[in-house]
Amino acid sequence: MTLQQKITDALRFWEPARLVYNLILAVTFLFVMREGVFAFPVEAWAGLTILAMLANIAYCAAYVPDIFVQSSDFAPLWRQFGRFALWGVGTLCAFVLTFTIAWSERPMPPLP
Repeated sequence: MTLQQKITDALRFWEPARLVYNLILAVTFLFVMREGVFAFPVEAWAGLTILAMLANIAYCAAYVPDIFVQSSDFAPLWRQFGRFALWGVGTLCAFVLTFTIAWSERPMPPLP
């Protein structure tokens, strides 16, 4: 398999999975914020946009082990199980980070 074929194979898996990854992070943020999402300050939206871009840059790190392992004898096993495992662990880490940051930025209701 040529490098071009390995990259194409990686793109076929990772880019559709990116949509699910971003959807999970967006739903997590909206769930934590609920109705408070509209009270989110404008400055915080800029920070949130930067964090979303960083999450997608971090997502691209998956291409390195993917293409590396495709060059080994473990490529069939990797395509069957490894990619899903890497995607799951990475998405779980991003979910926890998103939940933690959203929770810390959540507007608190006034005390009675």
